[in-house]
Amino acid sequence: GAVTLRALHRQFPVQSVCSRQFKFVDEGQPTVLRLDVEDDSSGTDNANLLSRAASLTLPISTPTDISILIGNAPTDVPTADWFVYIGEARAQVSHAERGQASTEGVADTTARLLLTSISFESAATVYGMVVFGDKNAGCDTDCCRDSSCSAGCTAETACLTLEYFDDSRPSISVVAGQRGPDIGGGMASLVVEGFPAVTASHPAVASFGDSTRVGQLTITSTELDGRRLRLSIAAPAYPLAGVPSMTVTVTVTPMSRPEHKVTFPYEYFASTPSVASVVPSSGPSTGGTIVFVELDYMPYPSTLILRFGTADLPTSAVTVWPGSDQARTTISFTTPATSPGALEASVRPLGCDLTVGPGGTPCTQVLSFAFLLNDPTS
Repeated sequence: GAVTLRALHRQFPVQSVCSRQFKFVDEGQPTVLRLDVEDDSSGTDNANLLSRAASLTLPISTPTDISILIGNAPTDVPTADWFVYIGEARAQVSHAERGQASTEGVADTTARLLLTSISFESAATVYGMVVFGDKNAGCDTDCCRDSSCSAGCTAETACLTLEYFDDSRPSISVVAGQRGPDIGGGMASLVVEGFPAVTASHPAVASFGDSTRVGQLTITSTELDGRRLRLSIAAPAYPLAGVPSMTVTVTVTPMSRPEHKVTFPYEYFASTPSVASVVPSSGPSTGGTIVFVELDYMPYPSTLILRFGTADLPTSAVTVWPGSDQARTTISFTTPATSPGALEASVRPLGCDLTVGPGGTPCTQVLSFAFLLNDPTS
């Protein structure tokens, strides 16, 4: 059956990609390996479609010629008895062929079909199936929703999914990076088809949850004479009010035609400051070692104080490196001379006091790490 697959970057965990196109299949059953558009005049992104295997995005206004690549096609059913159903309707198959047998006479179980898609009046997710043989009354394409076709169909089948979009209005064909920390800085990227023109006088605005929280939107490329835009959006901070995560609706509105907005979900999670790495974690007690420290979700931008043992280093001794952001800050410092042995160091924002008077609240934004000082004479 189908599962959700999430890929996380080990070093930058806020950068993630989710896919709902991953499916576990029975290797002995027919399977749709790939869907492709034969004629790309509709402006559909073929490069993206190839990566989506058994799912394809199509416009509702124009029938589209589709190529279907099948794996494990049955060898005992003639190609004349291969049928394709999209929703409740049977599609017209214009060509069906098997793969070539090997020189040893072993049959190739791959197959290819060409057909014209069926138009729909409104945007919808439509399930389809390739049926190898006669389709019995209890065999319906809805079985592809939960991968239960083997129970209701007497003939062998292979499922596919068609995502129909209203090409008279803008639609999102690709979205990635739909998760980020509550402090902001997560990056979402998307491809929008049919989006109205975006100019300096008529920009596009990306609001997160409501109009008071606006992300930084950048157009990374324009394709197909402006019919397709690739956008990146830096998420703003969002208060979670004590809950571990919250999903909000992101609305991307073109100011030239506000009624042609598009939306997608974005998940915020509670960020906890932590030390990601310390390199190196030891050095001679005579000092002079340059140490790099990576901090996750440290207040940024801010002046940072580094305590080495019992003494604070001057603020000028701590370097915040370019490329740092709200998700990860990289700093460096040079160790001073001190006694050999294990030592505790810590990083905190300026104004975060380690000692407070009676009734005061201690600072909770202190990140500690260990550093080992070696005696160079031993």
